[in-house]
Amino acid sequence: MKNLTIFRSPKGWVPDLEKLREEISIPGHVGYSWKELRNGDPFIEVGKNIMLVCEKQEKLLPASVINRELKLRADDLCKRLEVKKLTKSQLRELKEQLISELYAKAFVTSKSINVWINTEHDLLCIETTSSAVADDVWARLFKHLGYTGALLRFGSSVEMFMRRLVLDDDSSIDNFSLGRSCVLEDAEAKSKRITYKNEHLDTVVVTSYVLQGKRPVKLEIVLGKDECFFTIDNKSMISKITLPDLVEDRSEFDTDDDYFDNEFTIRSGQCLKIINELIGTLGEQRPLSDEKAAA
Repeated sequence: MKNLTIFRSPKGWVPDLEKLREEISIPGHVGYSWKELRNGDPFIEVGKNIMLVCEKQEKLLPASVINRELKLRADDLCKRLEVKKLTKSQLRELKEQLISELYAKAFVTSKSINVWINTEHDLLCIETTSSAVADDVWARLFKHLGYTGALLRFGSSVEMFMRRLVLDDDSSIDNFSLGRSCVLEDAEAKSKRITYKNEHLDTVVVTSYVLQGKRPVKLEIVLGKDECFFTIDNKSMISKITLPDLVEDRSEFDTDDDYFDNEFTIRSGQCLKIINELIGTLGEQRPLSDEKAAA
């Protein structure tokens, strides 16, 4: 997984995966459903890790196609009615009719969103940095699996953590160190941004911008000694994860499924380390329901 929107699952929650068998996606069926992954099942379960793929199918109807065809039909109708231009009402009615016709002929496109569940650590991650996509997938998880987890919230400000990394003398905090990319935003005019890509960030110029009030809204971070790289933003979204190369020999595994399961286990462990290290440094705001239960 390259991107992570992280949710804290209810303590001890284990999904009833059998329920998803009735929700497997059908080619051409518009909407969200669960993609068949292995042996007719819409899930892969390896130890405490579970992989799901939520598939969104929708019809592709570009605005440029609509506007081009609308202009042709509007010009033709103007000639037949012998008028210079159509009224707003006529144009709206023509557009609605056109969209209805084109939609029926439009191609269906498909987009897959990976979902990773770790039942040992009560975590669920959706591979997206889009809040809207995460909300849509969460809604399907709630509907089909009764999922009630909430976004994982760190105890300390991520923005302050990024600021400290930039300003720290040795550019490191705990097991984290400064990467080579960031986005700084003007505190008053949010449209004014300064972006650095693949550059040294421990410079006087960068620190001066931050000291003058520029807010880090995205920052590349290194975990360990070049162990892995990832970018975090001020909304706690994790993206652009780069993990160490695997040196596993495919010939050592009997089947492709065995090879995938091994890689899935290793990669899950590496992503877990990122999440748990961040929680160790920033702390975590537990949901109110968990705090009441603990009391």
